[in-house]
Amino acid sequence: MTFVDNDGGPKPQVRRDIQALRAIAVILVVFFHLFPEVVPAGFVGVDAFFVISGFLITSHLLREADATGRVQVLRFWAARARRLLPAAFLVLLTCLVLTVTLVPLSYHERFLRETNAAVFYALNWKLARDSVDYWAPEDSVSPVQHFWSLSVEEQFYVVWPLLFALGLLMWPAKGRRRSADGVVGAILLVLVVSLTISVSSGLKHDAADYFRTWNRAWEFATGGIIALFAPPIRSLRVASGLAWLGLATTIGSAWLLPADAAFPGAWALLPVVGTALTLWFGASAGPGASALLSGRAVQWIGNTSYAIYLWHWPLIVFYRAIFGRPVDVASACALLLATGVLAALTKWGVEDPVRFSPVLVRRSGWLTLASVVVTMAGLALFFQVALEEQAKVTKARHPLLGRLRSDGIPCFGATATPGCNNPEVAGQVLPNPSAAHVDRGRFCMADNQAETEVRLCPRGAKKKVRTTTAVIGDSHAGHLVPMLAFGARERRERIVQLLKGSCPFTAHERAGDDILRESCEVFKDKVDRELAVRKEITRVVTSASSRNPLVVEAGMEPFESAVLGYMTALDGLPEHVREVIVVRDVPRLDPDVIHCLERLGSAAAQLEPRACALEREQALIDDPLAEAARRLRGRVRLLDFTDVFCDDQACSPVVQNALVYRDSHHLTETFALTLAPRFQAELRRIAKQLKVLEVAGP
Repeated sequence: MTFVDNDGGPKPQVRRDIQALRAIAVILVVFFHLFPEVVPAGFVGVDAFFVISGFLITSHLLREADATGRVQVLRFWAARARRLLPAAFLVLLTCLVLTVTLVPLSYHERFLRETNAAVFYALNWKLARDSVDYWAPEDSVSPVQHFWSLSVEEQFYVVWPLLFALGLLMWPAKGRRRSADGVVGAILLVLVVSLTISVSSGLKHDAADYFRTWNRAWEFATGGIIALFAPPIRSLRVASGLAWLGLATTIGSAWLLPADAAFPGAWALLPVVGTALTLWFGASAGPGASALLSGRAVQWIGNTSYAIYLWHWPLIVFYRAIFGRPVDVASACALLLATGVLAALTKWGVEDPVRFSPVLVRRSGWLTLASVVVTMAGLALFFQVALEEQAKVTKARHPLLGRLRSDGIPCFGATATPGCNNPEVAGQVLPNPSAAHVDRGRFCMADNQAETEVRLCPRGAKKKVRTTTAVIGDSHAGHLVPMLAFGARERRERIVQLLKGSCPFTAHERAGDDILRESCEVFKDKVDRELAVRKEITRVVTSASSRNPLVVEAGMEPFESAVLGYMTALDGLPEHVREVIVVRDVPRLDPDVIHCLERLGSAAAQLEPRACALEREQALIDDPLAEAARRLRGRVRLLDFTDVFCDDQACSPVVQNALVYRDSHHLTETFALTLAPRFQAELRRIAKQLKVLEVAGP
């Protein structure tokens, strides 16, 4: 966020309308994070801050250029570092300490890696690379995810003074008009190019675009243009009206944006233009325009908004991680109070003392920047040590699990039968829930949004192959690979993999994100070609997440449309595929299920019946792929293992000492391997049935 005041040089009178804008922006962001259903687009506060930042920094640099004919880049960077980094580093250090001491271990790797990226103000690029969905409710977000906007800000602070310095170098000048002429072309170019990229990217619905710097640069440039060109308005009535219109537009955009709006894109024009109007006309509107917003509380929030922004999100995330429940009204009030107290202490005890330190202000900027480098290095070292310690715990695999791929483990997981007891696993949950996320099945999958490569990655028999089985579909089909590969060499079976994340095998297009939709269509075309030319493939096995969003056929209900898409795809498989096995989707538990188990603390508590379980009717989502298999005849057969996961009342994350899930809906490799013998028995049964039908003829 930017809540930048002018450090050094002539200082203008504080504009109370800007302080009020800051207060409104941070209130929108905080309430969006606490109550997104109440303020559904409160994230627009970030865009308001970007415009304010562009306005203030451009004004500051322009005053310096007017007075001296140049811009002291090193001095500017040092002033920004004194203003912003001490409080930020304090919050980052606090997040590191709380992560390694209080939160469940399965959170650690993501929290630590994102904290490290935040230390170097590159978090927005990490989140963009990871294609993080800012609105995804199931994503276990880190306590520093809000640093993505601070990363964009810091990148702006690095580039903007260089842009000014370059403009003044090419067009030396002194005096406001001439200084503005030296940089206006560059700022206008940034605005036009970045806005074009942002609007065109918005048409693709790519989640990563939310974080990319070039999708946000035009917002800073808009504030810069207002600082360079906005003439004063003599009519107080006109200025007041336009200032209030801008304020209303900024606030109203937090409720006006459609739920499916691609952001920033063209929709960001609402808060950006609204903020720009307030910045432009607020100074000319007189005290009446901001009378309602000039109270002490609003001005205090605006003045402390940077620290409020820094603290509010970690408090929310750590509350959820430690207590394992969503924020309600009572806890929200407590979090707001804690945020205010920490923000006040941070401003009083850290921000202002460092910012106005005589030693740092009077010395060369090199001293400030050297202090920044040393602090960053120390935090990075802390991060590395913490990550290595976390890896030692989560990657330590119980020796007993090594037998799963060879002899198996009796009375464990899906292999258990009533009355069965194995003292080797008694009193244990394997793998430990803290290591759930690394217990992944070994399967190959095109997982990136835009990736379309079909990898195959054959497993099992290499010579004298009797059967070739293709596993097709999304990551839920990937669950089946360890089950199929179990004993494949002995059966002389080869397994090939045609998998892409969030890309089910259906004739209908995937809905939502345009990049994923387009890449999924390309991938499915490649799968069709592979299946057509590889005539050795006689069996296809598939499954899919029941929550995959699909384009709905006109005039049909969504579920029936999805069933039709799956039926069309299955029925269209080549004739040389004699067996088509559809596996019903796994039950889906609460997003917090693994952390729920960790919070129980002991294996004894985790093994209690119904521990972190979900009622059966809630966990079992209607599966259109399974319904498609039920309606088809001949070679298409359905396998349903629901009884392995659920009893008559509930579906559990632990089955006979085996941890079923590595998150709320992806199986651990451990549990998949325990299900392999039953899975193979079902495949043999189906093969015999189909062979009898083939011999009998029509």
